Amino acid sequence: MVNLFVSKKKHKKHPEEASQAKKEDTPKDDNLLHNIRAATLHALSNGWVQNSGVAFLLAVIALIIAMETRSQIKSAAIGFAAIGSIALWIFALVVIRYAAAKDIVVTTKFLALNTTEQAKHPGPFWIKYKSPLGDTVSPLPVLMYIVIHNSQATPEKIATLRVSMQAKGDEWLQLMHVDAHEGQIFWIYDDFKKARQLEDPTTMLDFILGSSIPANSSVEGWLYFTTSQEYPCSPGTWMRFKFFLKDTSGKTMECPTEFNVIKKDMSSNRSEGYGENIAIKVIGPPVDLSHCAFKFWTGGVIGVPDK
Repeated sequence: MVNLFVSKKKHKKHPEEASQAKKEDTPKDDNLLHNIRAATLHALSNGWVQNSGVAFLLAVIALIIAMETRSQIKSAAIGFAAIGSIALWIFALVVIRYAAAKDIVVTTKFLALNTTEQAKHPGPFWIKYKSPLGDTVSPLPVLMYIVIHNSQATPEKIATLRVSMQAKGDEWLQLMHVDAHEGQIFWIYDDFKKARQLEDPTTMLDFILGSSIPANSSVEGWLYFTTSQEYPCSPGTWMRFKFFLKDTSGKTMECPTEFNVIKKDMSSNRSEGYGENIAIKVIGPPVDLSHCAFKFWTGGVIGVPDK
């Protein structure tokens, strides 16, 4: 294990240059129906709801018996109405509580950014994969280590996860996810003949989220992203993220983070960011990637003079 918490050679700030970020799509109002449905399903597993439901069922049976025997009808009707009202209020309150609760919490423990002048300074993190060009490597300008906590009493299966970022005073930019299933992740420090492969499926969220998150538990790991355009963020920039998640029931969740300042002189070189000093796992001996084609994940060949 080695600790890599790298910071990039400083770029000049561009105070007059406004980044043209994409405006992200916001969840539509019809997502409310999915949220209510999911909250209702969760409420049905609640002990108070189940017990009040049993009491209401017994009240119904008592009313039917009273009507059949023509005795104690008034008492049975009053009991039916009272228990039914109580059961309905309990069910409604539990549904409201579950619908309003923050079922999923996302925390960013580490962030490395290299979204400024990517052609000149592609950064130290790359993915190697097969493309029409043969063996190909592309830079990964956004590297995140996040924790996803499921605060519910039931397991949660994430079907969709999208991430957007925003520099303070700028527009949101939706990041493009680079699935770790597509290839191998490498760390390259100047020499492409000595690339080091990083991590394995046990530490990558693309693999981890293939399974449900257990009840009242957390999962954590690495996610990799690229951008569709330059997004200047010099040290000192305040940055925040927004995580949009949808589970397999269709319920949607939005988890924004607080603003954090992008730090300078984090340690060695090549990326700016913030967070804890997370240990990055290096796998095996150095690998020669100098024979690979070099291109951006979104297209466009990169000229790499020192490969």
